[in-house]
Amino acid sequence: MLRAIGDPRARFREDKLRLLRAVRFATTLPATIEPVTWAAILEMAGAITEVAWERIRVEVTKILVSGRSAHGFRLLRDCGLLASILPEIEAMAGVEQPPEYHPEGDVLVHTWLALEHFDALPERPAELGLAVLFHDVGKPRTFERADRIRFNGHDRVGAEMTEAILRRFRHSSSTIDEVVELVARHMAFVQITEWREAKVRTFLASPLTDRHLALHRLDCLAAHGKLDTYRWCLDKRREYAEERPRPPRLLSGDDILAAGYAKGPVIGKLLAAVDVERLEGRLTTRDEALAWLLREYSPPTGGPL
Repeated sequence: MLRAIGDPRARFREDKLRLLRAVRFATTLPATIEPVTWAAILEMAGAITEVAWERIRVEVTKILVSGRSAHGFRLLRDCGLLASILPEIEAMAGVEQPPEYHPEGDVLVHTWLALEHFDALPERPAELGLAVLFHDVGKPRTFERADRIRFNGHDRVGAEMTEAILRRFRHSSSTIDEVVELVARHMAFVQITEWREAKVRTFLASPLTDRHLALHRLDCLAAHGKLDTYRWCLDKRREYAEERPRPPRLLSGDDILAAGYAKGPVIGKLLAAVDVERLEGRLTTRDEALAWLLREYSPPTGGPL
């Protein structure tokens, strides 16, 4: 049982982070919060935003990776803290979903269920937990009724919202980049079995493939429960791994720099574009690859790519 020493309101005024720490302790110990202390949290929840976001981030992350995150975030909502620090998640409540794909209920119910499945994992990296929490954050803003309930573009909108939220919480650039990528592409699995072979290979060879697949699995388990596409992807990865090693690239980064392109992230994108053409059999030699690159993309003298 968690109880403030003396007057709980006085303790929370001394350090308003204690409002959030109470929920974190209740989640991780686990414990219950005694009624007078709980009433003080309900009364003062709005004051949590007076605390530095870096300190808030630490407590929220501990809840997220605790193995009891679904319970912890429900507690945050029950006491009013969720609405104060994550109004974007609070906005999911009551947002209907098409029952043929989401028989479990509204967007918030789906998110809680996805967190429950995340809690059951033997390892719970914070980046994956954040992606689970935010993967459908764009749905309230994209909700529409057409032939059925639709959320067109919610992955793109959700990625933009996720970036803003993570910056508000002062997460590192590497965490922001990874989580935004996971949210932005979580709908890729809807059509992945219809993609060109080269595109499938490129996606499944991404450094984030394991996280993409993990998020997709949790998303499915929290909805219709069908894992056919997840298993298809695993089979494809196994198939690619058993193949003979790929031939060396037609071009290297040095080749592209020698052609006059500037250093930077664009070099990797150009190499990937050449790889796709090689995989699909349209380029077979270094000279062909260099000529194609200069033809298809802005030449070095033509301004920024």
